[in-house]
Amino acid sequence: RSQETGSTLTAKYKNSSGGNITFSSNKSYVLAGTVVYMKANASTGYQSAVLKKDGANATNDTTYTVNADVTFATSATEKTAKLTYDANGHGTAPANVTMKYTTATNAASALTATGYTFVGWNTSADGSGTAYSAGAEVKAANVVPSAITLFAQWEDQEAPTITSNNTSNTTPTKTKSVTLTANDTGSGLASLEYILDTTSS
Repeated sequence: RSQETGSTLTAKYKNSSGGNITFSSNKSYVLAGTVVYMKANASTGYQSAVLKKDGANATNDTTYTVNADVTFATSATEKTAKLTYDANGHGTAPANVTMKYTTATNAASALTATGYTFVGWNTSADGSGTAYSAGAEVKAANVVPSAITLFAQWEDQEAPTITSNNTSNTTPTKTKSVTLTANDTGSGLASLEYILDTTSS
C-alpha cells in the first residue's frame, strides 16, 4: 500500500478472532483469500481522495479479497480558490489568481491611473473591509483558501476648481453721472443745481 501527498490510506483486515487489524507498514503479508478493507482519505487542504488498485482507480471505502500480490494507493487534489481583482473604476485590474493550499499568495502590485493615487487593496469597494497594501500576504501557505475579491482604493490627485462669474478677472466697479447747472441770480452769486443719474452703473 502507498499514499501520495494530501491523502492517507486506511487499511485493515480481520484476524482469526474476527477483530480488525490495521496494517503496520507500507508492505504487509496476508494469507491468500484474506478480505481487506481499504479507504482513501483526503488530508487537510486536499479533497477528492482516490483509491487505486494496481495503478487503476478502484472503489473507495470498501473491502477487497486478496488472492495475489496487490498494491493499493491513494491520491487527492489540492484545494484551490480564486483571487479576483477589481480596478474599482480606474486603471486596469490584474489577472485573477488561483490560490493553492500549500502556497502563500500576495496581493498584486500598485496600479496606476491618470489623476489618481493608488492607496492599496480592500475586500470592499468602499474601503470598509479588510485592507491590504500592494504586495502584502493575502493567504499564508498551508491555509485552506477561500474565494476573495480585492478592490483597488484610490485618492483623487486633482485640486478643487473655484469658478467665478467675473470672466474679465477684474474688480467690478459702479459709477454714477452728475449733471451740474449754474444759475445767475443777479446778486453776483451763482447757485449750482445737480441731477444724479441713477440709471448708470
